[in-house]
Amino acid sequence: MPSARARRPNACGSSRRSRPKRPIALRLAAEAEAAARTDVEQALTSATGKQSAQLSAARRKEAELARQEAELVSGAKLPPAVFETRGEVFTLPGSAFAGARVH
Repeated sequence: MPSARARRPNACGSSRRSRPKRPIALRLAAEAEAAARTDVEQALTSATGKQSAQLSAARRKEAELARQEAELVSGAKLPPAVFETRGEVFTLPGSAFAGARVH
């Protein structure tokens, strides 16, 4: 009587186990998924960059319109300004501080 551990012959008559082909298919599926994720991440990065540029342009236009409105309401010209990452930065001449005293 064969032992309980004895292997039964497979379909070709051999008692050796054949390697399943699933690991290759799983690896290919994982690589395809990784490639798809990379494509999606690149698309999101591109969309985020475009959206960020549009938002920056909209904020700059909003600041420009607010500046024009302030000049029209006040009747005076505002000091020159530049736009940086932190927003609109005004440059004031030294004469603007001439009357100030330091204590």
